[in-house]
Amino acid sequence: MPGSIEALIKTALGNGADAARPLAVSEFVYDPRAELKCRFGCDRWGKYWTCPPHLGFDRVFLRQAISKYENALILRSPDRLSGQNAALAVEKTAMISHGMSMALALALCVKCDPCAYPEPCIHPEAARPALDGLGYDVIKTVAKAGFEVKFNEDGSFVPAWFTAVVLD
Repeated sequence: MPGSIEALIKTALGNGADAARPLAVSEFVYDPRAELKCRFGCDRWGKYWTCPPHLGFDRVFLRQAISKYENALILRSPDRLSGQNAALAVEKTAMISHGMSMALALALCVKCDPCAYPEPCIHPEAARPALDGLGYDVIKTVAKAGFEVKFNEDGSFVPAWFTAVVLD
């Protein structure tokens, strides 16, 4: 991987992540059942610009674009907003050292809560698509980077939030 992964990890840790680990994009776990769970198990379906069906691109196209990347950095953060902020900071830093990097939510964008949908996105510069909405199994993907996902009784992550930055 060109550039220093250590520098990107330092950027992640300095911007809200409490851990960051590299993972090959080929290790991302796609499972069409994740799309079903997103559509029929998530109360956010159709209510966010960064979740289906409002992604602005076909999900197959987005998966094909992500597959063009070779590497990723998986970030764990103590809360949703710090996770998104850390991912965006890594993305910005990586644009210089890793070319066409892109931050991805491993679940929905959280810059606005609730999302401005159906009004125009208030933070299009920060909005990124949710990998679970594209059919990636978040739990199995982050496990490949050595992270464990835990949930509390209401089904939310404990105590962490996960994001990813894909890198050339």
